[in-house]
Amino acid sequence: MQLRGALIWSGTETIDLDLFRPDDRSQGGRRPVGKLKLKPGPFSLAVPQDFGPLVIEAFIDLDANGPGPGDPRGCFPGGSLSVGRNDIDGLNISLTVAADGKADSCGAPGPQGGQGPPPGR
Repeated sequence: MQLRGALIWSGTETIDLDLFRPDDRSQGGRRPVGKLKLKPGPFSLAVPQDFGPLVIEAFIDLDANGPGPGDPRGCFPGGSLSVGRNDIDGLNISLTVAADGKADSCGAPGPQGGQGPPPGR
């Protein structure tokens, strides 16, 4: 099945798109399951059907020391989604730098069921 969306950023820098699976036994409560390096604009990635919960985050490492304060960052609104039996469109992620220069939190779990993002997303 396919997850499709867009990485929204006004520059041309390469964006790290990180994929995690929630896991209470892992550091930070999630386990890395994939990483893509993409340019701003549309993206599509294949994910196993019925994968379940998936957290998607994106960042631009401006100073090559890992994500941190001052680096543009974004995530799927709500923080996570549940991959079921249907393709999911509309996974648009806007990258921004927080006004205080710190990395923003991506929030609480989002839509479930793998039917796609909630209306209006």
